[in-house]
Amino acid sequence: MLILKNKNNKCRNYGYSTIKQLCFVEPLKEDNKTASGIIIPDDAEQKPILGKVIAKSAKVDSIKVGDKVLFTKYSPTEVKIESQEYLVIKDEDILAVLS
Repeated sequence: MLILKNKNNKCRNYGYSTIKQLCFVEPLKEDNKTASGIIIPDDAEQKPILGKVIAKSAKVDSIKVGDKVLFTKYSPTEVKIESQEYLVIKDEDILAVLS
């Protein structure tokens, strides 16, 4: 069952669940400023490689909902639900769980 929070922090049950060994991930935005203070424009930004797991298949044992994960750059399938972007990622494309 996929339950997402909207901008007003209200939960909505979409009734979706992932099949196979997939995770539903909310991409985390990286800072658009370099360490030296240079601001990177939106069109020069790279694809996200960091995200928060918001739903997973029951077959995925090593990852929990709420984990921050690092994943390969070109593996996710992008999904848009109510103007919010999410990623569907195979568990084998998740490189690490960050604490």
